[in-house]
Amino acid sequence: MWGYGSARLALRALTTRRLDRRDAALEELDAEPSSSRWAALRQRYDLGEELGSGGGGRVFSGRCKARGLPVAIKAVKAHLAAELPREAQLLGEARHRAVLRVHECLPEDGFLVTERLDGGELFDRLARRELVGDARAQRKVLGDVFDAVAFLHDAGIAHLDLKPENIVLEDDEEWNVRLVDFGSARRVDGRDGRDGAVGIHDSPRTAAYAPPELLRRERGVDPKKVDAWAAGVVAYFVFTGRHPDGGGPAATDATSSARCSRARRPRAASRARTGRACPRPCAAPSRAA
Repeated sequence: MWGYGSARLALRALTTRRLDRRDAALEELDAEPSSSRWAALRQRYDLGEELGSGGGGRVFSGRCKARGLPVAIKAVKAHLAAELPREAQLLGEARHRAVLRVHECLPEDGFLVTERLDGGELFDRLARRELVGDARAQRKVLGDVFDAVAFLHDAGIAHLDLKPENIVLEDDEEWNVRLVDFGSARRVDGRDGRDGAVGIHDSPRTAAYAPPELLRRERGVDPKKVDAWAAGVVAYFVFTGRHPDGGGPAATDATSSARCSRARRPRAASRARTGRACPRPCAAPSRAA
């Protein structure tokens, strides 16, 4: 039978779960465009349809009332609002043709206003295999992506979540792309007081595009090399229409569990002595519908 202490711990755990569910429900309610949180924003922008959503929040189309400029409005959950100024600052410093342009940051209400891109994610184009065999499109997309990553690194910034879902096309006419979602980005030149290295305390946002060293949660991984590895995976995807781990056009966190577990296994002593990288990853399972 349980003792008093065990019963008290169980009650505390149940209470914590209920509070977490309540807070999640309140955050979801606060994210609705009808909430009071949106009142100040609506005075300056006409709000349009929802463009997408994720674990951190939602993105809506909009239009600036003063200038008639089409915009995208990123609404993050309350506990993430404090990170918006840092993301906006990094975007503002990364003035490159293939990096998302930021217009305004409203951290008090959890909004980031940027240019609107109507061409959709590169991921969707890859899923339809639109780039396979199209040398001109491949050259344009990868040229812009590589150039943007090099520009970021020269500016002392690492993206750290480079993947086809975070590469968005400007429109449906040309293959002009932008790097988006700088929520994981950081300075790597020491200007923020950090040494810039990525390591055991930094879980990869998307394991399918993370290098083996990061999956093994090693210390001191060069963040620029994290971007370089991800860019190489994206390039393979663009050329072949498949992820190098063997997955189809759906290799994301959910489809790379086999690779993660394989990469995190301790290496044999002989392999460690030779300094060889991680074992060949397992094929990723296909994406769930």
